[in-house]
Amino acid sequence: MRIHRKTPCLLVVATTGILSGPAPVTGSAALHEKVPTRILVLEQEGSEAAQGGSELAPIVRYGKDLSLKVCVRAGSSRPQGEVVLFLDRTRRGTAILPYDGCVGFSIAQDLDVGEHTLRTTYSGSLEHAPTDDARTLTVERDLPWVVFERRPTASENLTYFDPDAPVRVEDPVTYVVTVAPCCFEPENTSRIPTGTVTITEGDRVVDTVGLVEGQATVTFTGLSVGTHHFTAAYSGDRWFVDKSEDDWCPGCLGTGGTLLIVHDGAYPLVLYTFGPEAVSGGTVSLRTQQVGSVEGMVRTRLVDTRTGTVIATDECAEGCQWEVTRADARYDLQAQAVDASGRVLYRSQVHTVSWTPPTVELTASTRTPPAGSPAVLTVTVREKLFFDNDDYMIRIVEFGSGSVLADCPSSQEECSVPLVRSAGTSGFVGQVVYRPTGAILTESASVQIDWK
Repeated sequence: MRIHRKTPCLLVVATTGILSGPAPVTGSAALHEKVPTRILVLEQEGSEAAQGGSELAPIVRYGKDLSLKVCVRAGSSRPQGEVVLFLDRTRRGTAILPYDGCVGFSIAQDLDVGEHTLRTTYSGSLEHAPTDDARTLTVERDLPWVVFERRPTASENLTYFDPDAPVRVEDPVTYVVTVAPCCFEPENTSRIPTGTVTITEGDRVVDTVGLVEGQATVTFTGLSVGTHHFTAAYSGDRWFVDKSEDDWCPGCLGTGGTLLIVHDGAYPLVLYTFGPEAVSGGTVSLRTQQVGSVEGMVRTRLVDTRTGTVIATDECAEGCQWEVTRADARYDLQAQAVDASGRVLYRSQVHTVSWTPPTVELTASTRTPPAGSPAVLTVTVREKLFFDNDDYMIRIVEFGSGSVLADCPSSQEECSVPLVRSAGTSGFVGQVVYRPTGAILTESASVQIDWK
């Protein structure tokens, strides 16, 4: 019997790239690659919650509640999974992504002033890659709202108290300055401003008072006869910036209450103004107050005592208010109470108001252009003109001939004209002109151009 032995067969399989890594995934395996994702962080306010919101600003004000909308996007597919919100490494919220891929988070107004790290993470899913978003959120000090209000003293009638009424020279006057978050709602305010309030009149510091529960009280005695304009300035603190009573919060009502008229009883009719000066063409508000009985009075008129000109006449028994606009110069104004025949019964004190012209500058693009080449003259008004009508013009005039080279409306802050001349020298000046009378309100220094 013959026995046959089987010879072993060696199978050699050639492989490529075994040492350099696994072979590329092809076919159905490629379907398991995860879709890249990205995170959007939006801020929602009011009705924006249903409409998307806007990109979260890197700077927010102290005390503001943040309503965030975190969205995970993955091209045309809809990601699933979990989103976590961290603030300064503290978990502030966790949510499962709904069908639209967006979840909402709220951060209460407990963030201190300074920089904070806001981080959102997406866990990923079987088909979507995880991702995160980290950004710096800076919380700035809030804008305070400074309110300067006159309060009744013990001798004043609480029922009929008028904070704008003039006072006699011997009477004390009490003001309360309140400092609060700008346009605040008390139920949303967690911090009361601290620090001090400084009361000034012009350049003179009248008093500095510390805030108690956001308020400071000051009482004036021995004030001189006349008009007093008081201003309150807040020092600021860790959470609120320093602020003047003149700097109003955006969207807030004006503060008022800083104007005080002190009289000695010599005039039953008192005239005062909201600001004793205005730029040429600007408006000054004047008002009268009666501090005594004026029997037989039927109207009040406003007169310039320097010229005797009656500027305005109103039939107002208790008080009048006028808006007066003038081109320039100084006026010594007086309110007069007159009877039916026009006879003057009483006169107020004389109140001086000045309208000052704006500053005008004339410049040239070149002082020595070649003959036949242009030089551009430009008049610039340095202060904004508080008028906007055809009665006022910005003008460029040539010396000698007096030729008007350009007239521009007062609504513009600049007026330009190109000039081309043959060889020679000419001088020019810029002006602001009151058209009805031709009066020159103000004039620039002259500019000389030498065409070579």
